[in-house]
Amino acid sequence: MKYVIGALVGIVWGCIGAFINCSITKAAIKKNKDSAMLIANLLRITVDIVLLGIIVLMRNLIPFSFELALVGTVAALSIVNIVFAFKMAAKK
Repeated sequence: MKYVIGALVGIVWGCIGAFINCSITKAAIKKNKDSAMLIANLLRITVDIVLLGIIVLMRNLIPFSFELALVGTVAALSIVNIVFAFKMAAKK
């Protein structure tokens, strides 16, 4: 059960981060500047590192599988960002 909970927590955590990343990207696209996209990419990488870093730093405190929480976070970040990119491309 601790593996399932770890994966679910990771997925939820990754989705939260992915939506933050999507908001950053939308704001940069509205500005329509190269510098805004550059800063947005830097912020998105920072969000990803912080999300994963929090899980790694809390590995001794969380009562579920830390490894599956990491995998769930990475999977959710990737999948939600891919879906967001396809939705943005479909609007054009």
